[in-house]
Amino acid sequence: MAKRFAPEMDLRQRRMLQNVDEYGCHVAFIREFEGLAPFAYSVGLYHNFRHPEIFISGLPIEQMTRAVNGLAEKIRGGKMYDAGFDYPEVLGGAACRFHLVQSHWQMLFLDVARWFYDADDFPVLQCFWPDERQNYPWSVFFSADGRAPQPWLFREDARDARVDGFVRARYGDEGADEVLKIFDDKSAAPTLTSSCSRHHYDPRDWPFDRPGKIRAFSQPGVRGGRVLAAFHESDGSWFFMSRREEDKRVEVCLGCLAGDDLSFGDIADLPRGWSVRRRNPAEPWERRPMALE
Repeated sequence: MAKRFAPEMDLRQRRMLQNVDEYGCHVAFIREFEGLAPFAYSVGLYHNFRHPEIFISGLPIEQMTRAVNGLAEKIRGGKMYDAGFDYPEVLGGAACRFHLVQSHWQMLFLDVARWFYDADDFPVLQCFWPDERQNYPWSVFFSADGRAPQPWLFREDARDARVDGFVRARYGDEGADEVLKIFDDKSAAPTLTSSCSRHHYDPRDWPFDRPGKIRAFSQPGVRGGRVLAAFHESDGSWFFMSRREEDKRVEVCLGCLAGDDLSFGDIADLPRGWSVRRRNPAEPWERRPMALE
């Protein structure tokens, strides 16, 4: 339930509620803190329009505030944004992509929204911005051009989400170890990707989930440079195809496939239940929800 005016509220809280009432949302922001990029987010979009709140990070505060206000204006007019899709009107015509934020990150990043809703169960979409060539942060070709890195809050694990440094800065080494331990599944058997000895995975360069949490399958004999379709299944596994006529599956190392094809980084953010296709390896991937196939 959203907050209502109360006599004990301070001026800042009252102004926020007034913004939510008059303009549809309030924009909260945090300047760079403890190694984490500055970020801004909406408060009130879900209350007023049943639309997920918007979170954006890594740009100047003024630019992010304008972007959130611009999105809120379109949402007031009936526009709806959804996870997995690119939208061109967010940052001066540059296409941005939205992903659903894992709810447990709300405790770290959305204090004002949590106060307003008095809950952690409201949906949030993170708006990711690309570089000048329209490459997103998980692409091997992405260039930050000196701009702050964006956390990947659609990922469950703190290391996959690129926020482990912030967790350590906020809770200290001892406290952070306890927080990060939550994400370690000691009972999980190693996957072919995590046990493959052909390569070393640097968490900052590996764009997929942690190797120990991934299972990947393909048609027999498929190599990364020949993949024409990929499916991110609802259970989190991946399936890769290079031809249509055969659906037989064998487990493969995702690292080996990705090492053969740099464009695999472009699909690392693909939501569960989505697929990508291309007519030949030289063409870009086309993304779509599997339900639309």
